Amino acid sequence: MYVILDLICHWFQRNLDIVYFIYGLAFVVMGVAILVQRKKRSVFKLANIIWLLAGFGLIHGTNEFLDMWAIIKGRSPVFDIVRSFILIVSFLFLFEFGRQLFHICGQKHRDKITKLFGWWLTLIVGLVIFIFGFMSTDFWKIGSIWARYLLCFPGGLLISFGLVSYYKYENKELYSLKVKKYFFWGSLFFLAYGILGGLVVPKADFFPSDWINADSFLMAVRIPVQIFRAICAIIITWAILGILRIFNWEMEEKLQREITERKLAEEALQRSHDDLEIRIQERTKELTKTSELLKVEINQRKQIEEEIRRDYDIQKTLNSLLKFSLKAVTIDEVLKYTLELVLSIPLLSFQSKGCIFLVEDESQILVMKVWKGISEYLLKSCARIPFGRCFCGQAALTQRIQFVDHLDERHEIRYEGIMPHGHYCVPIIFSGEVLGVLNIYVSENHPHSQKEEDFLIAITDALAGVIERKKASIKLEETQAQLIQSAKIASLGQLAGGIAHELNNPLTGVLNNVQLIKMEAGMKKEFNMENFKELLGIIEQSALRCRKIVQAFLNLSHTAKSEFEPLALNPLIEEVKVIIEHEMKLGNIVFQNDLRPDLVNIKADSQLLEEVILMLISNAKWAIEKKFQNKNGGIITIKTYQDPEAKSVIMSISDNGIGITQENIAKLFTSFFTTKKVGEGTGLGLALIQSIINKHKGDISVESQVNVGTTFKVKFPCI
Repeated sequence: MYVILDLICHWFQRNLDIVYFIYGLAFVVMGVAILVQRKKRSVFKLANIIWLLAGFGLIHGTNEFLDMWAIIKGRSPVFDIVRSFILIVSFLFLFEFGRQLFHICGQKHRDKITKLFGWWLTLIVGLVIFIFGFMSTDFWKIGSIWARYLLCFPGGLLISFGLVSYYKYENKELYSLKVKKYFFWGSLFFLAYGILGGLVVPKADFFPSDWINADSFLMAVRIPVQIFRAICAIIITWAILGILRIFNWEMEEKLQREITERKLAEEALQRSHDDLEIRIQERTKELTKTSELLKVEINQRKQIEEEIRRDYDIQKTLNSLLKFSLKAVTIDEVLKYTLELVLSIPLLSFQSKGCIFLVEDESQILVMKVWKGISEYLLKSCARIPFGRCFCGQAALTQRIQFVDHLDERHEIRYEGIMPHGHYCVPIIFSGEVLGVLNIYVSENHPHSQKEEDFLIAITDALAGVIERKKASIKLEETQAQLIQSAKIASLGQLAGGIAHELNNPLTGVLNNVQLIKMEAGMKKEFNMENFKELLGIIEQSALRCRKIVQAFLNLSHTAKSEFEPLALNPLIEEVKVIIEHEMKLGNIVFQNDLRPDLVNIKADSQLLEEVILMLISNAKWAIEKKFQNKNGGIITIKTYQDPEAKSVIMSISDNGIGITQENIAKLFTSFFTTKKVGEGTGLGLALIQSIINKHKGDISVESQVNVGTTFKVKFPCI
């Protein structure tokens, strides 16, 4: 028996190149079979990773062919390095396939384990193997040993366990395909290959390769380990080829399903074709019967489309009117725009003639404000119409629309050559009060249209709201102007004593010098011309000082006209300063000016801006007096400068008074809000200031700290 085993052992050792060829061929066949197998759009997760196994088969098969070549042609150092490198790369593919197969098996209890087997694990193991190999004196031998220990052995275990787990995971689909034996034998021989290829390594001088190695295996079994590896490779290839049948089945299943679906579709198509033939015949009969109904429906649809278009034009007109009314325009401009809009709608059968009346100062009298296409005679005759006279007067009196399609006895105002026509006379009513009448001309015998009437009512309702809003706006502006003037007069009243004192000084100088001249003239002394000129100069200078103070006082006391014109800001500040300067001296308050001389002009009303400056300075004076109690230390600083980026001119007025709390700053510009005691203020000052600045399209802001001071900053747009 031992003699036979020795003969077999010697034969295999002499023909080991044939073993390597069969060994490598088996894995190459496996790799090619995997690659040529169609797996695209497969539902099996295995299809996404099995290419790694194909890579192992092709690369490791190549390695075995190189081992065969080394036996036949002999070894060399470079050749050994290439073989070792290819071996390591093939085992990297084997290990990565095992890792990913273990990962896709689906059991939740493996989640923690699979997190430890990330893609980085393969990379790290590969780097460790290359480091160990290059650090040794024999890269081929040491690198191959560590590749088998760290990649081949764990890779074989992972694949063995993974194939069994994957079969259980996909059991519903795989059971009917009868591939269980392939998964079983594949699992078993991958385990065997992992042990034979991963633990039985070339002999080396370190554990465990000095104990378990190819030489010790040969002595124990009497057959080279390569024989068993080749057998494992053949059976693994057979098992993988069997497993690949699942993709063939999947393709056949899909193909059969598509064939079945196509047959069903063809049958359904034929049935549909037959049904369609029958329905076409029935439909032809129906179409013959309903062709006239369709024509009627088309006509109705056209009418609906016309109504929709007309409604759109009407809504557009109303929107245009409301949008226009929001602009800074007069009531007459709104009326003119409204009349043009109403007469411009093409789908309404109005003539391009009409007018709008308003009730002005006299009640029960309509005054024609705007018109279009009206004759000269009617412009004179219909300029003022009492309620009840003619169609327009009837509409105002009854507060109801007056429609007429021809001239009859109710048309009281006539003239020779008047053309036949009709009217829509629509009262403009707000809260039960007649504000005016809209008069639109139509052609003779024009049919009454509820749509047209509804449109005109909508227009007059909107116009009534606009008129009332404009009237309220005018009244508000008048009231505001009165408040501004009242505030200005009140401020001037407070300054009157200071102004009188300012006038008294130069007037005293004038009086004293005039009395001196009279005295010398009465004594009949000869005048010294130089002294006389000096006295006249003092008199002139004092008189000019008086005129400057009086002029500034008169300018400030004038009522604002809201006339915006280009002006310089610095002279306005100087003019207000002339009036209030003495009042500041009495309160021991110091003025500090920082006025930039190169400021561009702004567009403003000088009277309104002077009032803003005066009120802001007055507020600063009050804050300082509350803090210093007429003692020294109060400072008011006025600055002007330009912001080129914002294209604005900025004026700031600062004081070092009592300051304002953050809570009160938020309410500072609210009407009737004040922190002053009763009798000291009404709470309207800052609200009026903000209103004036808004009129100038400017902006006001405030910064303040309690017991530190306050700064008001006003921005005006440049011209």
